[in-house]
Amino acid sequence: MLTIAKTNLATGEIVDNELQFRDTLLEALHPDINLSIGNISTYLQKIAKAESIAKTSKSASKRSTATKSIAPLKKQAIAALTKGLGKYQLAGASGARKHGDFFFCQGLNPFATYFPSAMGQINYGSILMTECLKIYSIERVNILIVQDKEHRTDDCHGKISHELLNQLRQSQDFVIPANTPFQFRAGIAHQWVAKGTLQLSLNCPAGIDLILPLSCFKGHKPKLGIHKLANLKLGIVNFAQKRRVKTSYTVWQWFSQQAIAQDVLPTTQQKAETLVAAQSNIQQLCQLIQTEQWVKTDEPEEEREEEADGKILAEILKHDIHGQLLEHPYVVRKIEDLVRRRWLTLATSGGINFSSFMAQPYPELGELEMCIPEMPEGEYVGFRYPIRDQNDLQIWTNKHFKGLNQQGTMYVNPDIARDYCGMDFDGDTFCVKSVKKLPEIAKEIRQHHLKPTTYKPDKVPVQGTLAEVALRSTENQIGLITYYLATAWATGQHQYIAGLAQEVQVAVDRLKSDLSHNQTFLDEVGKSLPKLDWLIDRKMQGVYGSYYDAKQRCKMPARPMEANGEYTDAISLLIQSVNTIWQPVDLHERTLLEFRELFIKPSETLYKRAIARRDEYTSKIREAMKLSSDRESRKKILRAAVQWAKGLGEKLRQKSEQTAQTCAAAMWQASHNGDHGTASVVFNMFLPEICDRLHDNQLMRLQVVGAQYGELASTKWTGNGEHACIPILVSQRQEDGRYQIEVIRKSRKKPYLLGLVAKDSAKVLVGEYTASLKTHQKTIVCELVAA
Repeated sequence: MLTIAKTNLATGEIVDNELQFRDTLLEALHPDINLSIGNISTYLQKIAKAESIAKTSKSASKRSTATKSIAPLKKQAIAALTKGLGKYQLAGASGARKHGDFFFCQGLNPFATYFPSAMGQINYGSILMTECLKIYSIERVNILIVQDKEHRTDDCHGKISHELLNQLRQSQDFVIPANTPFQFRAGIAHQWVAKGTLQLSLNCPAGIDLILPLSCFKGHKPKLGIHKLANLKLGIVNFAQKRRVKTSYTVWQWFSQQAIAQDVLPTTQQKAETLVAAQSNIQQLCQLIQTEQWVKTDEPEEEREEEADGKILAEILKHDIHGQLLEHPYVVRKIEDLVRRRWLTLATSGGINFSSFMAQPYPELGELEMCIPEMPEGEYVGFRYPIRDQNDLQIWTNKHFKGLNQQGTMYVNPDIARDYCGMDFDGDTFCVKSVKKLPEIAKEIRQHHLKPTTYKPDKVPVQGTLAEVALRSTENQIGLITYYLATAWATGQHQYIAGLAQEVQVAVDRLKSDLSHNQTFLDEVGKSLPKLDWLIDRKMQGVYGSYYDAKQRCKMPARPMEANGEYTDAISLLIQSVNTIWQPVDLHERTLLEFRELFIKPSETLYKRAIARRDEYTSKIREAMKLSSDRESRKKILRAAVQWAKGLGEKLRQKSEQTAQTCAAAMWQASHNGDHGTASVVFNMFLPEICDRLHDNQLMRLQVVGAQYGELASTKWTGNGEHACIPILVSQRQEDGRYQIEVIRKSRKKPYLLGLVAKDSAKVLVGEYTASLKTHQKTIVCELVAA
């Protein structure tokens, strides 16, 4: 595992000491490599602010001043990248470049070793830094390098022999599923690296282990022919799999309100009503969260964060068999936030899910034909993200072919895939749903059926110094362009659609090619388009969920999304329909102090160390909260804080299981010594240890006092003994808020009062339970077994 420190290049402050990268090709090829990360987000924020003022300010002088400041600000960022971090100089980048993160190295620059151009070091560095499921070191391998399409290869798609695949399957610690293509990274130290997908071929030439086309190699390219190599590093990134994915408004926005009303609205309304019904009971809501697949998506990073949050919550709920944390502030707010996001999804994307598959080439298929072995033959609505315009949504015919049986795979003619979707085969996925489920949507697709006119421009090398190319790579207008597309279509400004669709393609391709946006056209569109209320409001605070206002220091209420019906677009109809059903969720949460006893307090030394780590995490969160008006910057800092906590927990876990458990106990106690907050630091740092602790009934043991004064005082309940499987009721007295235990008897409608819950006992949910009671004279210990 690579552990790398990150520094803010503007301030010199170390943002994170231990960012971790597991199972990367870079570490496999260069195990002794030493890197640092420099971040330029401070400069990017200033540039973005200046650009915004230059475009939107009503003051001519402010627009002029802002416009003049943009070039100097960019020069400052370039200078910071060029200066480097002491002896560490700019080396390359991975996907985090969009957040302003760049790699710096001392001595050997591995990015330059494999990518001779500045463009390659910045835009293809992710090949080296992608985290793999497993990396194999293959001592002897024969690779056949071919032109694309030879030996049934294609753009970034190669073949693996049966013999080599069986060899990889000998590993005892990793399972390669049968009949499943996979996305890979590969490299030979100091020579080349490659990426793409590999599929089993039974027709590899004798003695050949891998067949790779030249398109798999993004930097130095080996010569055509057979290469007998030693010590190949081969990483598996992920396997093809059928995934259930939700859609986005970019799918439904192209259709009429009539089509949406028939095909999308009924399912959306049914799911909205189910959600409202579940909101009244936290147990039902938790069950819905665990059974409904809310969080799968093939779309943007924000949605992947939702998926991560959903997995954390699902893990807690799965292990919390006694319901001990159902009213914990962290759990409650996670549930409330997932519910908010669910309402947002229903309102703007509907309740319709698609299935997605990894694309693989099969030249024998015809136009708009595909082969998905796992789906029935027939017609499907199909598309690939990002959707550039309505022509990217087409009716595809699924045909089964003998011998095509790979799991998680959509076979397609590669030329047709490029023409209709701009798709290659390095892991791209394709989304489908049967036309039987979407008859009116399919009808409208057929009516406007046109082959996409958007094209992929020829690649032209990006020019400039490494620092200049690095800064250029952070510029991405795809969000703005898709915003313009949605607004133009919804408001009837269709004359802009074709031009905007092409600009989407430019935004996708410009990282790897010297392309420029038609900025004059984009500025003209921005000035001429009206405001679309729901598209602006969807990212505002308070939409479908309450939030804490730091300035007013109070919780602000939730509200429905704005959609006043000025335009007759499909998404406005969805929002209006969902708004009539929506109700705010308001779950009860207890204070942190009431959950302290889940872990026993460890030594004072560990406790003080945990306090320091908690405070460091809190300071990072507070820094993010200060940026309440800068949503993207706030998210970046929050994301970094979470990663810091997870990394520290993993580091302690690697020392020993006992170390992790004692440190988890210390952090739990340190995080639960006050009345405010959510204790998120301990959940991010020690989730596995918390889940293990939940298996025992730590917070469900109640001490019952005053039994000698209760309605059962004259019975055996006040003597010595044990009583199992007793039906009881936990309730709260109105007069003083004290919790009491009552015993339920079938022979009597009203339960018998047993006694009061001791004030220093753990707090549990009000409701009926089966309990185990142990009595000793006047004291009763009540352990709640099940709700």
